[in-house]
Amino acid sequence: MTPKSLLRLPEARSSIDEMTENTEFERIIPDSGPATENASDVTKLFFCSGKIYYELAKERDDKNLQANIAITRLEQVITLLLIL
Repeated sequence: MTPKSLLRLPEARSSIDEMTENTEFERIIPDSGPATENASDVTKLFFCSGKIYYELAKERDDKNLQANIAITRLEQVITLLLIL
């Protein structure tokens, strides 16, 4: 059993534009916040997937650490391990 809490989370929803004919599944989703604008300020990089991303992002935002902590999401972790 997996938690279903992400089904109701607005941040976890995809737009219709992300599911059109010429799009594809993203196995790695890099951070898109202030940390990507100035990489020299980043002190920590987290790799995670699923619900953990949203929990980490909330804590990072609550502590105002968006410029210092980058979070990269790994989707289909087993597939990525087999490729590596």
